[in-house]
Amino acid sequence: MPAAAIGTLIATAITVAALAIYLTRVAMHLRHVVNTLGTIIAGLRAIVNQTEPLQPVMSDMVREIEGARRSLENLLERKAQEEPPEPPRRRRKKAAKKASSARR
Repeated sequence: MPAAAIGTLIATAITVAALAIYLTRVAMHLRHVVNTLGTIIAGLRAIVNQTEPLQPVMSDMVREIEGARRSLENLLERKAQEEPPEPPRRRRKKAAKKASSARR
């Protein structure tokens, strides 16, 4: 076999090997991307499932809040109808008494 043919075969083998290594690395990167996207999609599905029943829960909360609001309004009306209590008498603080007695 002539030297040119051997050189061509060696160059072809090196080119094929380089392409094989390159394609293997691309495949590894794509596998990593697929795994990452799978994880993201699973997370998004979990978020969708957790936020799906939001309307029924919110309706229950609104009903409970409305009941609490009505109860507070009734309590406010009853308190408004009662006579106001006498304001508490102010008490002098002990420190103020001691200071005034020390000045005398």
